[in-house]
Amino acid sequence: MGKNYVVRGMQVKCTSGSVPGFITTNTGHGVLYKGKPLLNANDHVPKVNLPCFGVCANLQGMPCQTATLLSWMNCNNQYLIDGAPALTTDSKCVCTLGGIISFQDAGAAAGKPTDVKEEKKEKKKLPKPVYKDSTRDFTAKYEGRIRYVRINNNGSFTIGYGYDFTEKSDPGMFEKYLQKDETGKVKAKTEKKKDKNGKEFEERIEIPDEDAKKLIKEAAGKLGILKALDQFIAGKGYGNTTKELTINQNQYDALFSYFYSNGSSVFTDDTYNRWKKAKGEKEKRAEARVALRDYLINNNENYDAKQIKTLFVNSKGANVKYDYKGRREAEADLFSKE
Repeated sequence: MGKNYVVRGMQVKCTSGSVPGFITTNTGHGVLYKGKPLLNANDHVPKVNLPCFGVCANLQGMPCQTATLLSWMNCNNQYLIDGAPALTTDSKCVCTLGGIISFQDAGAAAGKPTDVKEEKKEKKKLPKPVYKDSTRDFTAKYEGRIRYVRINNNGSFTIGYGYDFTEKSDPGMFEKYLQKDETGKVKAKTEKKKDKNGKEFEERIEIPDEDAKKLIKEAAGKLGILKALDQFIAGKGYGNTTKELTINQNQYDALFSYFYSNGSSVFTDDTYNRWKKAKGEKEKRAEARVALRDYLINNNENYDAKQIKTLFVNSKGANVKYDYKGRREAEADLFSKE
């Protein structure tokens, strides 16, 4: 029996897979080694504990579909962690598709019995993050302001940081920035100004930046961004029905910017399937979004800054003409900031 216990983040391999991966856990079992949770025989759930191992030799070159229905074998039955035998570096797990999963070069990262301490993980109770000035200001920095009202082909209008309205939905905004000529045609309102030589000229009315920022929350409400993000965090939909996520204000602000940029349904399966069918660049971005979404869920409270940045950047954005690298990097940096 292996003398070393297994901790989260150790490398695992499958005899039928093309690439190794890492074992993980959402919450741990209250037993730590150098700050890392020790794992038990029940930590065999695909996508929660065990990764995809690339291409499966038993599926004729198709992607791995980890199917581990039974618990790990060769565990330490003398030491129970959270009621189940502790995993050791000798433990094996059988995939129903024919592969055998084991630990690769695990000894250096595993804890010896004499080094293991049982510690109750003290979770900090963070205040529930909400839309704040910090949320607004970060989004505004990367969203790009429409300074003058834009008249859209569908009869709506856009101004500020993506605030859409019609004459009926926001008559006050219409009255402030738009007007109708004698034929009833809608055009932007203008105001008289003077150039540096004192000569008068007319220019479309510009929305002040502070007014534009104030409209971000209203726009997010109309677009369903606020609801979608809250539901995703709560584990109640929009791509996450697995569990409630524990996040801080910086992480909330970063995710709000991401949702505002990509749309309320960015992490949903419907959006994934629609983009995947489109093939090409859209399919690549769909896969990258799902990778980011699943990492956010499965690794909650155990995020790695480098991995977060890679996943944010790879997912790019809604318009395939652009890579959104600067914005995604900024969101990732804010997400990982203490």
